[in-house]
Parts: sequence; structure tokens; C-alpha cells
Amino acid sequence: MPLDKLPTEEEALLELLAASLSKGPGFRALCAKAVHIGTAGAPLSSLLLRLALGAMFAQSGWGKLQNLERTAGFFGGLGIPAPAFHALLVGNVELIGGVLVAIGLFTRTAALPLAITMVVAIATALLPEVEGPLDFITLNETLYLALLTWAVTHGPGKWSVDAWLWEKHTPREKEQHES
Repeated sequence: MPLDKLPTEEEALLELLAASLSKGPGFRALCAKAVHIGTAGAPLSSLLLRLALGAMFAQSGWGKLQNLERTAGFFGGLGIPAPAFHALLVGNVELIGGVLVAIGLFTRTAALPLAITMVVAIATALLPEVEGPLDFITLNETLYLALLTWAVTHGPGKWSVDAWLWEKHTPREKEQHES
């Protein structure tokens, strides 16, 4: 075979993968089962993610509201204007938004202000300490921001108040539109 006709590394890997997949029904069945398990587990994984994320924010908000003076002092030290107002605002956003995310009610809407609080926290309190991309990626707040982005883009999942309300009210709306 001429050198210019040899497959690239990517083409060779794709050929190897295709050959592996065609080795028999057992392997294909195993792959299909793995995909099915992953799909079937989506509602549970969405629920667990929402519960953990929502609880974390609700607890953080409750803590801020219980210690408003200390929170306002911390915000003032960061140079945030009107620190007492913003301490109260952020505490309520985190408490109420966290509960809403946890139960899956208005999840996308509730996740947006929470995401904004993470952007502000990163920009004011954490970014000055970041020395490189790895430092930034490993911040807890970066993880929270990524999870909130997931909640905004994917929604609450099947096991949520939003899904229950949507399912409950959708048939009536269809009947009204059909009449």
C-alpha cells in the first residue's frame, strides 16, 4: 500500500472501533443495555443533582440571613456597594432559589440569579487569588456555576414539581385549544 493511502490515526481508530462493535450480538447488546441504563437513570440523576445543589444554596442563604452584619461586613470588604442591601438580597436569592431548585419549581428561572451570585463571588472574592486556569476550574463556585448552567439549559427533569405541573395542566390546555 502506498504511503499516501495509509489511514490517518483517527481513521485507524474508527476502523478498530467499528470492527469491535461488529464482533457479535453480545457486545452490541451490552452497549445497548448501557445506553438504556443511562437513559433510564436520567430522572434520578437530575433529582439528586437538584437536591444537592438546592440544599447547598439554601443552607448558604440561611447562613447569610442569620449573620447579616458579618455578611455585610464581608461584602463591604470586597468593595461591593451597599453591602447591607446586597447581603440581604444574596441571602434571600440563595435561600429561596435553593429551595426552588431543590424541589424543581421554576428551576430555570431560579437558577439564573443563583448563577449571577456565583459570577459575582468569583469576580470579587476569588479571582484575585486565582493564579491560572487550573485554579479557576477547581473553584467550588466554578462547579456551582457549571451545575447551574446545566439546570438552566436542561431543566429540572421528570421528577420535579415543574414536570408534575406541566403534565397536570397540559391536557386541559390541549382540550381548550381543540374546542
